[in-house]
Amino acid sequence: MFNLFKNFIKLFKSEEISKFLTFRIECDECKEIVKVEVNLETNLMNQYKGKDEKGPAYKLRKEVLGSNCPNLMELNVEFDKNYNILSTEVKFGKLIKYDVGKF
Repeated sequence: MFNLFKNFIKLFKSEEISKFLTFRIECDECKEIVKVEVNLETNLMNQYKGKDEKGPAYKLRKEVLGSNCPNLMELNVEFDKNYNILSTEVKFGKLIKYDVGKF
């Protein structure tokens, strides 16, 4: 019975690593700022590195289109195995900021 209660409590505990990121990028042409929401569990591509291989463990590639702008932007982010951001690149726009947490 105690183990069942212990497992129930785990459901409501907050985890150390947030599973969500929110990026804000600005279009080079019209200057519209677009919010890009990323779920780290479902949106990242695993790079399947061996333990001795160098480079990012995960990559994110998102095409972004604003609501008032016809210009397509591209967000590329590389992460290490602990989901720390290694590099960011925005094509046809620029990164304004990013936040860790829930949407």
